[in-house]
Parts: sequence; C-alpha cells; structure tokens
Amino acid sequence: DNLQGNFVPGPPLWGLVNAAWSLCAVGKRQSPVDVEL
Repeated sequence: DNLQGNFVPGPPLWGLVNAAWSLCAVGKRQSPVDVEL
C-alpha cells in the first residue's frame, strides 16, 4: 500500500498513520472504509 509515495502498513497500524483513522488502532471491528448503504 502507498499513500503519497510513502509506505503505509496494513490495517492494524492505520490508526497511527492518520489521526482520522485512530479507531483502527483499537478494538477488532473498526474499518477505515466508508461503505455506503
């Protein structure tokens, strides 16, 4: 995965990459994907 040319680790570390994804760093069921229903 890449974000602006920088390495982005897998989902367990996404919460450390972007403050908006902080819930990804805790719990087991959060997802950074916005799914429209």
